[in-house]
Amino acid sequence: MIKIITETQALLMVCTPEDRIKGLVVVHSGVFHADDVFFVAFLTLVSPSIQIVRTRKSEIIEAAEIVGDVGGICAINQNRYDHHQKGGAGARLNGVPFASFGLIWSHTGWTLDLIGTVLRGGGQYSAIARIVDESLVQAIDASDCGFTSAASDPFADATPRYSLSMAISAFNPDWSEDDQDFDAAFARAVEFAQMILRREIISAAGQVEATLVVKQAITEQTDEPEILILNRFCPWQNTVLRCADVVKFVVFPSETGDWRVQAVPVYSGSYETRMSLPATWAGLRTAKLAAAVRASGGSIGDDEAAFCHDKLFIGGATTFEGAMQMARAALPKVAEVSIDLTDLRERA
Repeated sequence: MIKIITETQALLMVCTPEDRIKGLVVVHSGVFHADDVFFVAFLTLVSPSIQIVRTRKSEIIEAAEIVGDVGGICAINQNRYDHHQKGGAGARLNGVPFASFGLIWSHTGWTLDLIGTVLRGGGQYSAIARIVDESLVQAIDASDCGFTSAASDPFADATPRYSLSMAISAFNPDWSEDDQDFDAAFARAVEFAQMILRREIISAAGQVEATLVVKQAITEQTDEPEILILNRFCPWQNTVLRCADVVKFVVFPSETGDWRVQAVPVYSGSYETRMSLPATWAGLRTAKLAAAVRASGGSIGDDEAAFCHDKLFIGGATTFEGAMQMARAALPKVAEVSIDLTDLRERA
């Protein structure tokens, strides 16, 4: 439960400007955005007992223990995380400026505490923090700061997009609604943001673990280096693209209990592959596919072949050996050269 107190309640807590009120967090009042919502989501996940006040009153801002997205000061060692002052609050090496969410995410100790709280143990927290920053935090910071990459072409793709920042903004009361309680709406938005933040941390942890699993599989695979075998499914594309230039196909179990053979793309998410499955397999299923695989040199039963996608980037088999036969048959064969030794002796 998000604890939001009123300005009046906060003013009663203020004694002198020098005495900061432990556990009191200030963000601005009025219309909210993803930046200040995720700022509070972060803090309430780290410390659920904190109290939030949405205000612009200077006496409350000065007395609060933590201030985000208001106040005109960026001083992380003083728990001040605003970015609206002249010159902003700096930027990452890639040019994406820091908004309040990014500033508090850069507070390494708290971020690692948050990741540990969500995951309830484990390791590789610094790598997880980097992934979450790249996938979530930077997008929110960029949107809040009005940042657009200079390399992007605004005319290249006019497809409408709906962003997370837009979703958070939708929590604000609409002008046409009778209920204009922005604080209650803010609390609902924070709860939504908490769920997103939790899932992004879990997803990032999965990516880190997947990298270790795939690297281990690459290291252990020596007999057939062009075919990578994974004993359980995990995201593999990025690691294979970075670490295994020779791999053409990856064989792995599917969630249905069958096995898959998938061609390695030339880049992540691409349907263009390093080597596609044979064109004669396109769109075939079961017995017809089995016959095509055998014609390509594989040894597979009619009941082992499942399907081959029409775009030739993935196929399926009911057994591990069936998937391996498909992968092996898809690789080009080295032609055998017959040498007539008698003819060579005569020439000598």
